[in-house]
Amino acid sequence: MGVGLGTDGAGHSGLSLFDQMKVFKTLIRAFSSVPIFDPVVMPSKSILEMEILGGAKAMMQVKQLGTLEVGKKADMILINFNKPHIAPSHNLINTLIESVNSNDVTDSIVNGKILMKNREVLTLDEEKIKYESKLAMKELAIRANI
Repeated sequence: MGVGLGTDGAGHSGLSLFDQMKVFKTLIRAFSSVPIFDPVVMPSKSILEMEILGGAKAMMQVKQLGTLEVGKKADMILINFNKPHIAPSHNLINTLIESVNSNDVTDSIVNGKILMKNREVLTLDEEKIKYESKLAMKELAIRANI
């Protein structure tokens, strides 16, 4: 069994695994009463491993998930590191944990299929979803007498 890191499905964090990694690292530091820049208690590499491989271990799916290998499901994201809040990076893993957020993801590939390319979702009609969600919110407001 492994320890995985993920979201609970609630919208408070926008379902961002990047946010969850930052929160986890901060809470571990606070709980351990260590200086903020002390990398010993919970190194970024350990957090990233929990995020990627730990999830596969926790779900007992290491033969299918967790690493990019021939025969496994090819799920990956591409990140634009050429942004002011990210660059320069002296340690790519620390930068990934400390500075990257979900808005920096440019492409998403799930099971070998490109779902998002250059921040454009290819598999869903975003405008239709936005329109229908606005209608649903209006209906909800009417029912709640808001």
